[in-house]
Amino acid sequence: MAVRFFGQFLLENGVINAQQLLAATSFQEKMNLKFGDTAIQLGLLDKDRLAKIFALQRSEDIKTGEAGIKLGFLKEAQVDQVLRAQKNSHVMIGAALVKTGALTD
Repeated sequence: MAVRFFGQFLLENGVINAQQLLAATSFQEKMNLKFGDTAIQLGLLDKDRLAKIFALQRSEDIKTGEAGIKLGFLKEAQVDQVLRAQKNSHVMIGAALVKTGALTD
């Protein structure tokens, strides 16, 4: 069975249109913080260290948190802290569709 995302399901069943889905995913992109941005907001990284993490990621194809640990910039507990903060602020597609006016509660 193929994996279908909720937004795709709604689109395929005519509940929303492509423009509404695009608006909702754009809203998510703006609202859902990336790992690096979250770590900076929490005071765990600065932009210079984040740039070094990204450079390591490009060469080794590893996750941001893993790269931060490997470089000694983050501890595992700090990576967990960032991931929890991301999860707690994450806007799911259903909520994004409501916020952008495509659906009602």
